[in-house]
Amino acid sequence: MSLYNFIWQGDDIDNYERLKQQAARLNKEIPEFIKEILDQQIRRNSDR
Repeated sequence: MSLYNFIWQGDDIDNYERLKQQAARLNKEIPEFIKEILDQQIRRNSDR
């Protein structure tokens, strides 16, 4: 298992706030939501 911590600063804070709102609407925690987004992007890029 790997553990990564992200630091949100500057313009990234707005992105974090949007992710947090989207995750809340889906009743998901931020780490789970971000992993799902990353997984979707990896799958899309591997299909090319």
